[in-house]
This record gives sequence, C-alpha cells and structure tokens, in this order.
Amino acid sequence: MRVSDTGYTGHHKHSYVVVCDTDKASNVWVAYTEMPVRIYRDDGKGLTLLKDFYRVEGAQRCLGFDRMEVDQRTEEVYVLDDHTSVWKVNDWKKPRFVKLPLKTASIAIDSRNRHIYTRTLADGSSSYSVGKVARFHLDQDKYPPANFGDTGSNRITPAFQHEWCFTGNGDKGIAVAPNGNLAVVGDPKDGLRVFAGSQTKVPWTATTIAKLPAAAGGVRFDLQGNLYVGYIDKKPTTILPGFEGDEFAGAMGRIHKYAPTGTLESGNLFPKTPAGPSMTYDVPYGAFDTDCIVRGPRFGVDGFGRIYYPTNIAPRVAVMDNAGNEILHFGTYGNRDSMGGLLGDLVPTKGIPLGFPNSVEATDTYIYVADMVNLRLLRLKKLFRA
Repeated sequence: MRVSDTGYTGHHKHSYVVVCDTDKASNVWVAYTEMPVRIYRDDGKGLTLLKDFYRVEGAQRCLGFDRMEVDQRTEEVYVLDDHTSVWKVNDWKKPRFVKLPLKTASIAIDSRNRHIYTRTLADGSSSYSVGKVARFHLDQDKYPPANFGDTGSNRITPAFQHEWCFTGNGDKGIAVAPNGNLAVVGDPKDGLRVFAGSQTKVPWTATTIAKLPAAAGGVRFDLQGNLYVGYIDKKPTTILPGFEGDEFAGAMGRIHKYAPTGTLESGNLFPKTPAGPSMTYDVPYGAFDTDCIVRGPRFGVDGFGRIYYPTNIAPRVAVMDNAGNEILHFGTYGNRDSMGGLLGDLVPTKGIPLGFPNSVEATDTYIYVADMVNLRLLRLKKLFRA
C-alpha cells in the first residue's frame, strides 16, 4: 500500500507505522513525514481508511505561520509559510484563512499608499531563491502590478538571492518606510540595504546600512524613519533557565536600531551609511534556526515606537518602550487544547497559551502573534492604564 511520497528532500524520509489492537480489529496509524496522520482499520481482509487528519471538516489549509504582516489601517492579517503561500484574515467576526493569488515568501504592506510589496520567485534565475522586490495594488482584485510611472515595471530592486533549503525559502524580511523607502534584509553578501528612488526609473539604488550575519531576520521602520533589524551579534547575555544545554539558547539575537542619515522629506532616509546602530536592545530575540535559516523570527513596532518581539522557545512575547524598558510580557506553554479561556478550552492555563510564537505584530489597538507549533493566530486587545 502506497502511503506517502518521499518528496524533494536532501535525505531519505519514511513514514512511521504504529499498530493498535482493539477488540474488533487492529488500527494502523501512519504518520507521514510531510503530512499529518492517517488511521486505517485492518479487518483481516484489507485496510479501510477511518480518519485522515489532513481532511478535517472546516479545515482552512493554512499550514504555515512562520511570517506575518498586518495592514495598520484595516487590521487585516497576512500569514506566510516559508515556501510560496500567503493567507489573509479580514473578518474578525467569522475569522477564516483565505488563500491569496500571491506566490511569494516575503511581503511588506504600505498601508498609507495601499500597496503590497513581495519578493518574486525565480525572477532572474530558475531558482525560487532568486527574486526581486515588486509592488502590487493592495486593494484591487487579484493584486495587479503597481508599475512605477512610465517604466512599465513594478520591480524595485535588482535580483538578489536568499538561502534556500529543503524546508523553505530563507527570506529575512522587507519593510516600507513612511516615505516609501524600502529596506531588505539579505544574505551576508548583501546585508541590510535601503532602496530609494522615484517613479521614473527602476530599479532603485541602495545604501548598505550594515553587513549582517546569516542569522538575521525581521526589519521595521518607525514613523520617524528609524530602522530596526534583528540579528545575532554576540553570545546571549543570559541563558533562559532550563535551556543551558540547548543549542537554540545560543541562537538568540538582539534588536538593533539605526537612525537615518537623511530625512523623510528628502525622499531618501539613508543617503549614506550610518556609523553603526544608534541603539541595541539586549533582549532575547529569537531563537534563530541553527542550521539552514529559513524560519527566522519577526518583531513589530507600533506608532509610538514600542517594540513587540518573540522569545519563541520560552515561549513568550514581550513589549518594551523605545528606550528598551520592558512594559510587559506574556505567554505560558499550551498546546491546541488550551484556548486561554475561550470556547473549547479543554486544558486551562494561567497565562496566554503559546507553543512557538515566531512572529509578532502590533497596531494601535491589537497585538498579533503567529504560533508556528499550534498553527494558530492570536489577536490580543491592548488595554491602557490611566
């Protein structure tokens, strides 16, 4: 009986089979390496499918919660896996993940000018790891290209390459500034770059802000044009209790802030390279992958400069002000049976249940958390003390 393909992989994979005897017959559990579990009934004459955990009534097929972007104006949330798929949640009264006609591994949303930026795939090469950043209309059906002036092109950057692994594309983040400048976190040979230009000529020119290690991910502008990026630049100051011998504890990064060398009004925030970070936030940001880095963490910055970041292995999410003072943190371990007091809460927890919070975003009203292990999106309403 054929149970699963090995797929396109760097090493041989196989499915695990477990037999559970019952009074009536034997149940055969087949756990795929790339797909969820199936249960078959062996009645002595053959195998009958009892349940396919992938084919669940009402399933929405959003199987990747690695990366997340939020439209600051509409509170619509875009969730990406680290391959090519994008889903959106736009109705919070009846939330559902709707797959979009976008094929990319990285996006950024310009909520002011209503554009969405994506990293194209196999653009300038046959490899999905090579692409350019392109601009599309955010509010139009099927997201048509938003060309620049009379150039006939919506491509902003030249082609560049991200690390590619069998587990996904190693995109590390793009961000749009209030004046339309574009930041791209690249592989070590490209580092952190900011692109600036006009409607009359593409691709835009770039200023290299900093050389970055392979373990880098997450980038944001604030409303003043300050640029933030996460990466590993030294060993962690402290190791999380219980993780002293864990390889991921050493893969914690920090968040770094770069002050602009230009102005928003000039159209170019970084006409020259800054001397270095204007501030480094010594917080446990991450952890990053320890081998092929395709699931790097993501953080958010709200309109007041507050920073929201995950410590995925803890698991917890923290909020700090722009000076680096922690405002609060939340999170305790909980699997899909734990709903934090909501309907269907089978295993109550004292805190907000998280499995592996890898991506955090914030608007003026809400905090959003994408949980990679529990495969769910959390929305938490902000409450402000007088």
